[in-house]
Amino acid sequence: MPMDLILNLSLLVALTVVSTFSWRRFSPQQTPGAVIQGCLFGAASVVAMIRPLVLEPGLIFDGRSMMLSLCALFFGPRAAIISVIAPTLYRAGLGGPGVYMGVLTIYSSAGVGLWFHYRWRNRPAPPTTWELLGFGFVVHVALLCMTFALPEAVRWQTLKKLAFPILLVYPVVTVLAGKILTDQVNLNRLIAALRQTNQHLDITLRSIADGVIATDLQGRVTHLNPTAEELTGWAKSEASGCPIEEVFRIINEYSRQPVENPVQRVLKEGRVVGLANHTVLLNRQGKELPIADSAAPILDDEGRCRGVVLVFRDQTREREAHNALMASESRYRTLVESAPALVWRCQADGKLDYFNQRWLQYRGRSLGDEQAQGWKAGVHPDDLPRRQESLRQALEKKQPWQLEYRLLRHDGRYCWLYEEAVPVFDHQGQFQGCIGFCLDLTAQREAMEREQMLISALEASASCIFLAEPTGFIEWVNSAFTQRIQMPRESVMQKNWEDFFLPLPQSTQSLARGMEDVLETLHAGKVWRGELLVRSPSGQSFEADFVLSPVRNSQGQIVKVVGIFEDNTARKAMQEELRQAQKMEIFGLIANSVAHDFNNILTTIGISADMMKEDPALPESLRTDVLEILNAAKLGSNLTGQLLGFGRKQPVQWEELDLNEVVADTCKMLRRTIGEQIQLNIQLSPAGAWMHGDRSRLVQVIMNLSLNARDAMPRGGKLTLKISHVEHHGPLTYAEKLPEKGPYILLTVQDTGCGMTPELVSQIFTPFFTTKVVGHGTGLGLNVVRDAVKDLHGAIHLESKPGEGTTFFLYFPSSRCLLGPVPPQMETPTPGGTETILLVEDETNVREITAKALRRLGYTVLPASHGDEALKIFQEKRSHIHLVITDIIMPGNLRGDELAVQLLEMDPKLKIIFMSGYPGESPEVKPELFKDRVFLQKPFTPRKLGLVVREVLGKQPI
Repeated sequence: MPMDLILNLSLLVALTVVSTFSWRRFSPQQTPGAVIQGCLFGAASVVAMIRPLVLEPGLIFDGRSMMLSLCALFFGPRAAIISVIAPTLYRAGLGGPGVYMGVLTIYSSAGVGLWFHYRWRNRPAPPTTWELLGFGFVVHVALLCMTFALPEAVRWQTLKKLAFPILLVYPVVTVLAGKILTDQVNLNRLIAALRQTNQHLDITLRSIADGVIATDLQGRVTHLNPTAEELTGWAKSEASGCPIEEVFRIINEYSRQPVENPVQRVLKEGRVVGLANHTVLLNRQGKELPIADSAAPILDDEGRCRGVVLVFRDQTREREAHNALMASESRYRTLVESAPALVWRCQADGKLDYFNQRWLQYRGRSLGDEQAQGWKAGVHPDDLPRRQESLRQALEKKQPWQLEYRLLRHDGRYCWLYEEAVPVFDHQGQFQGCIGFCLDLTAQREAMEREQMLISALEASASCIFLAEPTGFIEWVNSAFTQRIQMPRESVMQKNWEDFFLPLPQSTQSLARGMEDVLETLHAGKVWRGELLVRSPSGQSFEADFVLSPVRNSQGQIVKVVGIFEDNTARKAMQEELRQAQKMEIFGLIANSVAHDFNNILTTIGISADMMKEDPALPESLRTDVLEILNAAKLGSNLTGQLLGFGRKQPVQWEELDLNEVVADTCKMLRRTIGEQIQLNIQLSPAGAWMHGDRSRLVQVIMNLSLNARDAMPRGGKLTLKISHVEHHGPLTYAEKLPEKGPYILLTVQDTGCGMTPELVSQIFTPFFTTKVVGHGTGLGLNVVRDAVKDLHGAIHLESKPGEGTTFFLYFPSSRCLLGPVPPQMETPTPGGTETILLVEDETNVREITAKALRRLGYTVLPASHGDEALKIFQEKRSHIHLVITDIIMPGNLRGDELAVQLLEMDPKLKIIFMSGYPGESPEVKPELFKDRVFLQKPFTPRKLGLVVREVLGKQPI
């Protein structure tokens, strides 16, 4: 059974060959050819159905699917439509259970072939073997799909018997038949290309403007084109077969001797040969024509010479044009070489092939160097891309251009050139390139740059600068001038300087006399320096320092006046601030020195009074006096802190405290200080007023504000101190803004005194400013108050009106808010110990009272008055000493920190406490050794001393 199918397919392959014979005579692109191919392939399909593979009556398999698909693939829709008619009729006539499948197979095969035809029709090459194999597989997969049109009884039996043979054999046979048609496609394309080449060659030879003569190997003429016929005077029919020397006679233009014919030289040498210059052709009529020619061998595919082709042209017009061109070029070269500009020429391809002598002298290079792209090395690297891009665009658009760039001169300096280039066209309008002219702009550009730099410098100056006529009319002003007087430049330059500048109000001279003095100085050729009042159009005026200088021309005449002035308001303010700063510096030095000695005195008084207070044998009548002494010591300490707080910044001693308590304690002292004629009203917060702050600074603030209020009420009045809680939700409307949002404690200090004007309020925090009579105020108090409030992260604001009193509002961040007053805590006994302490203090009173306080706490004290003595004691009793307390500033060879360094070298684990009367004093020698050491600020109480000592030594005494 498979053999029948293979024989059927073989027959169809053989019939395919018949199609190629028709293809050679009738093109399938034409209707007759398409009809013939359709009929041939349709007939072949019918023949295939006559000798099919019969599975059962009415169910046949043959090669019609292959034939119809190839017909559609190679010959298109017209042939495909014709090819399916006969097979469709024949198969329908056969009938049987496979009739529907047979008809569907016919149309599916033609449809697949057409789909691939349209997909591949624009390809330059026909389908490859693998593409044909894939095509056959697709066609016959479609055939197998058509088996579903069979009755179910025979469908699966048919697929089982024929699916594999069909997919194995049919695609291969499709490839065999398709290759026959593919070879015919290639052959037809080759024949068409050969015809087209021959036609194109004949047209080319006929159309070419040069004469063309072809000869055989014996030098006999075989072909002449019309131009050759015209130039030689021989017709093609007459010249054919004649020797080349007879048809193509050439002599030397000057010697008149015959020239060897180039055809004979090519036959001898086997290479391309050209004529020498000055060759003349003698045509058949005896006319002489100057020509240029070349001859070349005609070679076959194997490289063998089959003849010679001679190409020549009439140079009569070329000679005339060449002579005219040489004359024109001579004139042009003379003009260009003598031009003062730098000249170059560029070809259409962008290559610069000419530079005049001026260019070569300017560059210091030869023509060959510049032609070999040397000119590019001369263009500044920053300008070369821009210059190349301009040249490229000009050549592309054939348009002129202008450019400025830098070129390296022969002396090694880059100079600025102005370059202008224009396109060049020949007499036929053909673009030939560009010619460029360059001028050295270095001097002009440098002058412009200097002028622009000068103007830029004047414009950038913060000083006001103007240029005027000697008569005073302003010609130019800089930006600072216009900004300062707030007037446009154009408006300023229409006015006289007397419209803006006046003598100072305090001057004894009149306006006219003052400006006359200025003009007399300038006209005398001198520089005028002084102060004038500057008045702006808005009516505002300010004092300024002026320098007016005359400007002379080359004849020495004064032609302009240049003026410079600066607003001296800020300078005078700075001078005033400098004087204030110097006063503050001196005050700080004095305060620092006084504070040290005063703190030592307060330490002695405070410790002595504190120990007397703790003495149980002290009579009750004296206890009140001792308490007064302690309060006075606290006031003295606060006073020292106030002096230092203003004169020198000291660190804040942060602690958690209740502002209610601070105000209440401070008011106890205030009652005796402000006098009985002033009523003191205290309103504490029932919810408590806890904050994180420095007690001494708060007392200092309250005392300063209260004492100022007292001085503002010389005949008595009412002073109110009120504490309340506020919530800050946004920025305040006054200058002293609160740093953060959140809960704040508000301390209000209000008096019913004389009040202040807005002018006084704006200066009230200025150092040394006071409204009191001389001798009754330093002008430091409110400045100290403001700095102290800022140090505590708060804000201060005041409201005052003349005759209505003054109110200060002080805001401090609240640390917590209690529902009621915090009950007082019981003070625990001061801890003591039995350790041995080396105490180093140069002040005798301080040393003795401190030692006494320590001994009362149970410690053994080894006192030393200076560093050398302390060092000697430590060396003797080193093993017994547990702690060293030393003053930092001491006379002698060793300061306290220097002593500590030597002690730590002997005992690195030694515990040290530094004390000083200078607030914020820290060790200067090797401070990294003492970053964790404790500092005890004088004055201190016995309890403070005991707590610090116990903390440093440890909780449990030895």
